Amino acid sequence: MAKTFPSFPSDLRFGSYFAYPGARMAEQATDPASARKCRNLILAVKQDAVSPAHAPLTLIQVWIRQLAAVVSDTVLASLLDRSATLIPMPRSSPLLRRSVWPALRLADAMVEHGLGGEVLPCLERLNAVPKAALSRPGERPTALDHYESLAITLVPGMPQKAILVDDVVTRGAMFGGAFAKLTEVLGSTEIIGAFAFARTVQTFDRAVDPCVGRIACSWSGDHSSRTP
Repeated sequence: MAKTFPSFPSDLRFGSYFAYPGARMAEQATDPASARKCRNLILAVKQDAVSPAHAPLTLIQVWIRQLAAVVSDTVLASLLDRSATLIPMPRSSPLLRRSVWPALRLADAMVEHGLGGEVLPCLERLNAVPKAALSRPGERPTALDHYESLAITLVPGMPQKAILVDDVVTRGAMFGGAFAKLTEVLGSTEIIGAFAFARTVQTFDRAVDPCVGRIACSWSGDHSSRTP
């Protein structure tokens, strides 16, 4: 009997607010100091750090507030929907007690500032997968790896439409695996897109760089690509 695969997305819209240069890319940028500053900011966001200039607000809260103030003038206005349910992506390993869940903090801030309707933290990581940003290209987890390591933990109701939310997107394999897992359970829910606070870039021009693009996964989930 032929093996059947989950329904991975072939054309999933995604958006991001910041550009995120890798360590090597930051040093090779036209303005290495700005690239390093941006990289350090994203790392601090992932740790849910408090904003030095706006304490006790966190960096996530400050930057999402700023995004909400200008979103109508950016390409992200075509993606973000204030009535959509936001589903945060789990960390790469099972969540430990008192651990920071960056995507959940991001989703909460988005709802607080009118960039989503409610938060539904229904995805759980059962088994750890390598972090894409820290893995070599051939060793990054696939959409199928993510799909097989995820479980639905709570679905109190079926939202009409949802947006997947994460702190950083590399190729989009995490979004692809989550899309496949969620569509199996939330069959009546329309997943209208995905949003990441930042996207990894090969060429760094500026930190704040709103973008909308596409994520495609192979039918078997063993390859994912992102444009731009």
